[in-house]
Amino acid sequence: MGVGFRILNGNLLRVHDSISCKTRDILFAAFLLIIPVFSAYSQTLIVKWDFPNNPDDSIADGGISANLAKHIGTRGGAATASFGYTGFTTRCAGAQDWEEGANTKCWQVEFTTLAYNGLTIRSKQKSFHPQDFGPRDWRIQYRIGTGGTWTTFANFSIRTGNVWDSLATTALPAACNNQSSLYIRWMMSSNIPTQGSGEVEEEAYNYIDDVVVMSTCSIPAVAASPVSQTRCPGSSITPIVITNPNNIPGTTFSWTRDNTVILTGIPASGTSNPITGVLNSTTPQAFVTTTFTITATSGGCSSTTTATVTVGDNTPPVFLVNPGPVHFCVQDIIQAFWNFAGDITPIRPDWYTFHSGQTTFDLSPATFSDNCTSPANLILHWRINLVGGTVINGVGQLSLYPLDIIFPLGTSTITYWLEDRAGNLTPVNLRPVVQVIVHPRPDITRNF
Repeated sequence: MGVGFRILNGNLLRVHDSISCKTRDILFAAFLLIIPVFSAYSQTLIVKWDFPNNPDDSIADGGISANLAKHIGTRGGAATASFGYTGFTTRCAGAQDWEEGANTKCWQVEFTTLAYNGLTIRSKQKSFHPQDFGPRDWRIQYRIGTGGTWTTFANFSIRTGNVWDSLATTALPAACNNQSSLYIRWMMSSNIPTQGSGEVEEEAYNYIDDVVVMSTCSIPAVAASPVSQTRCPGSSITPIVITNPNNIPGTTFSWTRDNTVILTGIPASGTSNPITGVLNSTTPQAFVTTTFTITATSGGCSSTTTATVTVGDNTPPVFLVNPGPVHFCVQDIIQAFWNFAGDITPIRPDWYTFHSGQTTFDLSPATFSDNCTSPANLILHWRINLVGGTVINGVGQLSLYPLDIIFPLGTSTITYWLEDRAGNLTPVNLRPVVQVIVHPRPDITRNF
């Protein structure tokens, strides 16, 4: 009896039966065919030159649309490339005049990687001439834009003349990610030929084929609106809406922010979209900025943007109306008597009593104004300077003062000022002053 396998409800069972080895092999192969295969990531072709046509040309043979008009060619004095040579599979690019080309002569391409990350490059080269073999040693370099610096990231040697050798799939440095213009060049790094002795001669050829640049993922673009805003302490921010302009599927967002000790109320990090909440400040009269760093992620690639919220208030509240003076007479005559001279002598009080609860000196919140605090929430302060030097201070409407106030004969003053939620006070020169003028009553005399 043999040992075999049976598939039951998607499971591979080990069974003992008498089937042949050949039958078991067929069953096992069938099992392997139904095992799902998962790819860790999908790749995007950024640009390639594989010269599929006969004859071909220098123009890219594939890639993202922005790179389909890109060219490959020689630089530094090597001869102009031709494209009718037999390549690794179809055709290739080839050129002569590599003599004395070390650190000068090269193959070069330029393309964009904007919105792409996780880049790799590979290529094939060979050097050959019936009498003199072409250059052996190469230095692979990149440059960002026309003003960048050439930087070596790989070295490559063609080990045998007239045999295709490969620059294995090589990761491009992170600096090459998301660039509007990236240059790559294959620079001769010595004048040594692939075979023989001496140096590379003028007639020798170098060929290049299957230049392929790939990306493991697309960078999800991220934008935030509004980009900046200024808010009052203790107020809700304008919601920061996060978007993905290039619509990469599966994009998720997260954010962090700084200055969380001074500006409180919104967490230090989150994933909400839009970002909302109230920001309070421990130093409300100083303008303090918190920066939201927003990250978009998709397929292992990410990009960031920022949005700022500045919180502060140093604008004082003001009065829209200045109240005028208030006039009173002294208290009514409380008693009088007839003196021996025949005159009526009145007892005249020389003050006016302002009774607790009177609303004469109350001010309407409709006459208050502030940029951040509503009129109803402004704090009203007052100070009374009485004739004779006595000072009374209070907060709130004057009618709420729990005691009667005696205004002496003459002119006293009430000064008002406001305080907003940030602690800003009405400037001294803008504080309304109400004159409280207490007038005497006329004398009463007998006239007969």
